[in-house]
Amino acid sequence: MQFDYHDLSLYDARDKMCDDIIEAYEIGEKEVQLIHGYHKGLSIKNYIWSQDGLQKDLKIIKPEIRIHKSKGENKGVTRIIFIK
Repeated sequence: MQFDYHDLSLYDARDKMCDDIIEAYEIGEKEVQLIHGYHKGLSIKNYIWSQDGLQKDLKIIKPEIRIHKSKGENKGVTRIIFIK
């Protein structure tokens, strides 16, 4: 499952990203790909990879979700793998 955020502001992407990841987790997806882009700035990518970013927000909203982040097929994509 893929979600594309690279045309969104960081503010809009944060809320949508958490909602999308929670939905994917709840329907039983094993992983998702977050398309954050690369050439127009790194704010969304930095949010995803920061300890005070995505992981912290998910922990507040849905503490049972545990994730592992890895690089996607290019610099504009991050894979999120759910740890069960």
